[in-house]
Amino acid sequence: TSDELAYYYYFYDWKVQEISCTSDTVEVALDVQPGPLAGFLADIIDLEVSFTDISAGMVTDWAWDFGDGSAIVADQNPVYAYAEEGIYEVNLTVSNGSCYSTYQQEIEVGNMTGTSPIDGSSGWRVYPNPARESVTLEFSASNPERSKLNISNATGVVVSTQWIEPGVTHQPINVSGLPAGTYQFQIFGKNGVSVQRLTILH
Repeated sequence: TSDELAYYYYFYDWKVQEISCTSDTVEVALDVQPGPLAGFLADIIDLEVSFTDISAGMVTDWAWDFGDGSAIVADQNPVYAYAEEGIYEVNLTVSNGSCYSTYQQEIEVGNMTGTSPIDGSSGWRVYPNPARESVTLEFSASNPERSKLNISNATGVVVSTQWIEPGVTHQPINVSGLPAGTYQFQIFGKNGVSVQRLTILH
C-alpha cells in the first residue's frame, strides 16, 4: 500500500545476561575438633618451680612466660629457678597450629604460695589449679574469723557463696557443677578482700 501510516517502526534496548551455572547440593560431613584449653600446675620449692602442663585437647606448641622478664620457654614441662623471691604472674599459651589458649596464674616463690593475707596473720591458696571436680582452700594458719567466700565467673557474676568458719585450715569446695572456665575466689575479711583465680576443666 502507498499509505505511509500503514508502516510501523519499533526500537528495542536489549540487555543480555549470562545464565548462572550451579551444581547440585551435596551433603558434606565435618569433624569439628575442640580447640586446646591451657592449664598447668606449679610445684614450688623455695625459688625453684616445677611446672606441669595439664592442658586439655590436642596441643603441639607451648609458650611459657614466667613473669620476670626472662625469655619465653617452649618446653612442655619446664623447671625454672627465679632469681628473687616474690609474686610472679605466669602465663602458659598452648596451640594446636590453628587455635590457641592462654592460662594465667600468680605464684609466690620463696614463701608460702598464696595471695597477701586478709587478716594480718594467714595466707591462703586454692588447689589443684586447674581443677575438675573439687578444690581445697588451704590456710597457712587457722582462719581466725568467720569469712565469706564468693566465687564469680569471668563476667563478674557471683555463682556461689559460702562461709568459712573460724579455726578452719582446710575447706573442700565442690566445683563439679560449674561450667568450664576461669573463676575468681574472693575471701572477704575484716581487713578487706583477697582474690585468687581458678580454672575449671571438664
